Amino acid sequence: MCQEIGIESSSVSRVATPFGGGFGGCGLVCGALTGAVMAVGLALGRDRADGSREAANAATRDLVDLFQEEMRSTLCRELTGVDLRAEDAHRQMVESDAGTRVCDPAVVLAARRAAEILRDQS
Repeated sequence: MCQEIGIESSSVSRVATPFGGGFGGCGLVCGALTGAVMAVGLALGRDRADGSREAANAATRDLVDLFQEEMRSTLCRELTGVDLRAEDAHRQMVESDAGTRVCDPAVVLAARRAAEILRDQS
């Protein structure tokens, strides 16, 4: 997404690191969706506190609605069916093939839709 919006900074990868597993393995909002929302904010967000939020908020609503519709949830633990805080979470993820079955499609969907939204805004 950074290439799509013309941002080159290692800070983006650093700040996005804990998104996986629904915020550091807490099972909350899908990291792929969170990253896509971050990309929308980088492209359409306000530069000043008194700036308009409307473009970024409208794009985010579209992104979340589509993700929810296609994936049936925005929560990592619901999508994967795995409690990522459990001691055997890694084993559960591997055995259930959740990475390939759920996470990979979620990343593709979130990135594709965010890119489409950002192209439409141009």
